[in-house]
Order: sequence, then C-alpha cells, then structure tokens
Amino acid sequence: CLPTVNPGIHPIRKDRPFVREPSAIVSVAMMETLSMGTWCWTGSVTRATFPTRSATPCCSIDSTGMMCSMASPVLNVSHLTKRFGDFTAVDGVSFEIRPGEILGLLGPNGAGKTTTIQMLLGLVTPTSGSIEVFGLDLSTHREEILQQVNFSSTYISMPQALTVEENLWVVARLYGLSDIAQRIDKVVRKLEMEEFRRKVTRKLSSGQMTRLALAKAILTEPRILFLDEPTASLDPDVAYKIRALLKDEQRLSGLSILYT
Repeated sequence: CLPTVNPGIHPIRKDRPFVREPSAIVSVAMMETLSMGTWCWTGSVTRATFPTRSATPCCSIDSTGMMCSMASPVLNVSHLTKRFGDFTAVDGVSFEIRPGEILGLLGPNGAGKTTTIQMLLGLVTPTSGSIEVFGLDLSTHREEILQQVNFSSTYISMPQALTVEENLWVVARLYGLSDIAQRIDKVVRKLEMEEFRRKVTRKLSSGQMTRLALAKAILTEPRILFLDEPTASLDPDVAYKIRALLKDEQRLSGLSILYT
C-alpha cells in the first residue's frame, strides 16, 4: 500500500457522493486503481483505527441525479481489536460495506490491514469487537458465511504439484459448484490464462500466480471479495485489465469489495 503521513489504515469509500476532497495522502495512482465509482469519504486515523461513520444511506450518482439505497450492510465491523501480547495490531476498527460498495484500506506495512482481513475470514480470533456478515455473527456462522465470500492476495500459495486448471477444479468442488468446466473456461478467458492453464503451479511466474489467485477468488461468484494487494506482482498492463475486470464484476453482479 501507500506510505502515509500518519501510520495506520486509511479508509476510502467508493460509491458515495463527495463530502470533501480526498486526503492528500491518497496518490493519483491509487485513485485510478480504485476508480470504480464516486469518491467520497476520507478521515484522519491513528494506527489501524477508523473514525466512526454516521449512519447515512448508501448513494450513487447517475445521469439523472443522486440515487439512494437503504440496503442493509453485507459486512458490519464494530470496534474490532486484536492484540498480540502487549502489541496492539488493530485498535477499535469500525466500518460497514453495503451491496455493490468498495472500501479501500490504505496504510504502510504493519498498519494492520492484513490482520483485519484475517479476522474477517475467521483465520484470526479478535481480542474484542464484533463481525457480522449478511446479518450473521461470523464467530457462530463461519462456514455458512464463507460459502459466499472469497479472498485473493499476491502472497497466498496454491498446491504446487497441481496444474492451474486442477487447482481451480479443487476450489470449485470444495465450494460445491455446478457447471465447473464452463465456469473455469469463463474465468480462464477473463484473466487471459489460456497459455498456462495446464502448466504445473510451481512453474508459474509471480504474475501468473497472482492471476491464479484472482481466478480462484472470482470462480465461486462471491457476494463479498477481500483483496489484499491483488495486483502487486502484475505488469502495469495486466494490472489495468484486472482492475477493469473487477469493475465489471462489481457493476454486473453487485459484488462488494474490500481492497488494500
């Protein structure tokens, strides 16, 4: 992510009207990266802490003017905190995401972005605070929730002895998907993976591995997608195509995205 004047996570919400100009710490490059709607809300933060946002309706702007929706949040995080001994990695994070909304988390290394996502996936247990997804408590409905959630990161690993296509088949079967061959063909075409779909995963370049991780994430057609630096290893032209693909997925399916 981007270096900031103040350490910590900086939230940027993408489909609400401007209430003020974007913070100076947000670069033009990141604005282009997340240009999926109308820029809106920013706020100063301390380490891994979000200001509490007032309960305003989710709004977007089209050619006829402002259109507002009172859709319930698909993700609601309240006072989320994680401590490792005396070290506080995440301190009182509170935010929400509504259907079709994109939330960007910006901050330097060690700000708590990845730890926050790990808690949202149920991989790390919070010290305190609550996480509700689709109106359900993550701590008691994790399996049900994760059927409709997926995750991608430049830094994840897939089984190295399998081919790209075999890895996608494993993911599809784990999620109980139907029409698997057609789904895989569609994702492979979208991400321009035809030339290495039958290549053994351990022989992939870092950019090809990143595309495989993204293919795994969108293959299941999730309602919420968590992306942790998803284009960090990609060439600029491929990264641009991936961002365009994410825009299309968000526009066509109402996909909600948390993006670092």
